Amino acid sequence: SRLLLDDNSGPDAYRAMLSIHSHEIAHMWFGNLVTPPWWDDLWLKEAFATWGTPLALSQLEPDGGHKIDGTVRAIGAMGLDSLASTRAVREDIDRNEDVRNAYDGITYSKGMAVISMADAYFGADVFRPALGKYLKAFEDTEADSPDFYRVIGDATGEPAMTEVFRSFIEQKGVPLISVSTGDNDQPTLNQSRYRPLGSQIEAGTSWVIPVCVKLGKPDGSNDRICDIMRDQTMTIGAEYDATFMMPNANGAGYYRWNLSVPGWTKLIENFDHLTPSEQLSAVDSATAAFRAGDGDAETLLAVLKAAAAVSDRRVAAAPMAVLRSFRNIIDPEMGDELNAFSAATYRPVYTALGEATNDDDAILKTNIERFLALTARDETTRKILRADAEAFIGFGGARKENALSTDRYSAAFTVGVQDGGKPLFDKLLAAYSEIDDPVFAGVVPNALAATRDEALGAQVLALALSGELGPRESYALVQGQMAGRATRPATWDWLQENYADFVSKIPAQWPRRTPGLARNFCDVGGIDELQALFAEVGDLAPGHERALAQTSENIALCAALKDGQKADLEAALKAL
Repeated sequence: SRLLLDDNSGPDAYRAMLSIHSHEIAHMWFGNLVTPPWWDDLWLKEAFATWGTPLALSQLEPDGGHKIDGTVRAIGAMGLDSLASTRAVREDIDRNEDVRNAYDGITYSKGMAVISMADAYFGADVFRPALGKYLKAFEDTEADSPDFYRVIGDATGEPAMTEVFRSFIEQKGVPLISVSTGDNDQPTLNQSRYRPLGSQIEAGTSWVIPVCVKLGKPDGSNDRICDIMRDQTMTIGAEYDATFMMPNANGAGYYRWNLSVPGWTKLIENFDHLTPSEQLSAVDSATAAFRAGDGDAETLLAVLKAAAAVSDRRVAAAPMAVLRSFRNIIDPEMGDELNAFSAATYRPVYTALGEATNDDDAILKTNIERFLALTARDETTRKILRADAEAFIGFGGARKENALSTDRYSAAFTVGVQDGGKPLFDKLLAAYSEIDDPVFAGVVPNALAATRDEALGAQVLALALSGELGPRESYALVQGQMAGRATRPATWDWLQENYADFVSKIPAQWPRRTPGLARNFCDVGGIDELQALFAEVGDLAPGHERALAQTSENIALCAALKDGQKADLEAALKAL
C-alpha cells in the first residue's frame, strides 16, 4: 500500500510514500554506513533517519511544508514522554523483548526533536559539518553515543552541544518552562518536569535547554532572544512590554511552556503573527497546561478555535485530536455541546476550502470531513460519505471505482458500517475479498470494527477469533470494538475469556502490545481489571510489561483529569 499508488490514491497517501522512502534511504548513512553496536543506541540510526526525512523532502518539494511535519512528530512524542513510565531515548536493552519496545515514539520522534533543536539553536552551519565529520570518522564501522558526543563536541568547539544531547537523550521526560514577571516586568523562566494531573512523577529533573523566546513589538516586528538554560530559573534580559511572548521561538525547542492568563490572552490575540510551528507548540502547551490543572478550559478552547482557522493544514488539524479526547472526560449527556462546538469550529473552514484545488487543502478537507462525520456527528457529512462508500463497493447498484480517493476510505466505510447496518456490513465484508486494492484491504477491518451494533459486534469478535481476515486484521477488529464506549464493556469481557485464543491469531510480535487495548478506560477500576488479566496471562505476551505500565498510567491520568477538569470543561462548552 506504500508502493502501489494509482489514480485513486489521495495526496496524503503520496506524502506517506515519500516519507517512508526518504526515511529508509537515510539509513544508507545512519545505520548502514555507521552502525550502532547495540540496541541501546538505536536512536543513532532511527532518530537521524527521521530527522533526515523532512530535510530531504524540503529539498525535493520546497513548498511542501515537510519541516512542519517534523514539528508534529516532535509534539506527538511529548504525549508518551509525559508519563512516569516512559523510557529515555538511550536506555539499557537487556532482554530480547525490549528490543521491539525500543522502536517507539521516544527513539524516533523525541530523538529527532532533540537533533532538530540542536541544529536550530547552534546553527546548521555549525552542526551539520560536525555531523559529516562523525560519519567520516566511523564510516564502515560502528559508533555509540559517547563516540557521537565526543566527535560533535570536538568538531564544533561547543561544549554546550554535548551537554544538551546528554541532557535530553539520557534523561526521560518533557521539560516545562513557566514564565513569570517580576516587579520590573523582566520575564523569569522556571524549568521543571512536566507533570499531568494524577502523575506520580517526582520533582527534581533538570535539563540543559537551548531556549529561544520570541517577543512581539507594537510595530509588528519581533525580537528573538536565545540562551542556554542550565539552572532552574533564568531571566531573559528584556522588559516584558511586548505585544506578546512566545516562549518557544519557531517551535524548535523540545519543551512545553506556560504563561499567565493575560500572557495567553495576548498570544491568542496575536496568533496570526506566529509561525505554523509556533502555533502547533501553542496548541500543545495550552492542552498540556489544562491536563496539568495549570490552565483553564476557556483559554484552551480559545487556542483551539484560533488554530482551526489557520491556513496551514497541520495547525488547522491539531485541535481535532484534543476535541476527540474530550469524549472520555465529559458526561455522555454533554455530547451535544461538544458536537456543537466542534461543528461551529470546523464547518466554516470546511466550507471555505471549496473545491480544494491544491494538495494541502485537499488533505485538510479530507481530515475535516472525517472529523465532522465521526467526532461532531454531522448528519449532512455522514450522508455524503455513506453514499460514496455505497457507490464504491457497488451497494445497490453498479460499482463506481472513482467514488472515493484512498484518503477518504476510512471515514466513508466507518460511517457506512455505523449507519448502514447489517446489509452494508455484509456487502463490505464480501468486497474485502473481491476488490484488489491494498489500501482498501487495510481499511475494511477497522471500518467493520467501528460498528456499535451489539449483534454485529459479536460477529466482529467471531471474525477476529477465526483469523480468516489475517493476523493484523484480527488485532484491528478487537481494537476497534474496544475503542467504542458502547461496545467496550462486552468486548472487554470477551477478551478476558478468549485472550489465549486471540493472541494466537495476531502477529507474533504483537501480544506485548495487548495491554494497550484498554487505553480508553478512564476509571481506576479499569486498572485493577487490566492488572489482574495480565497477572494471569502475562506469560502469553512476552515484553508486555512496558505497555501494561503505560496503559495503566494513562488510565489513571484520564481518571484524574476527569475528576479535576470535567466541571470546568463542561461549563466552558455550555458558555460557548
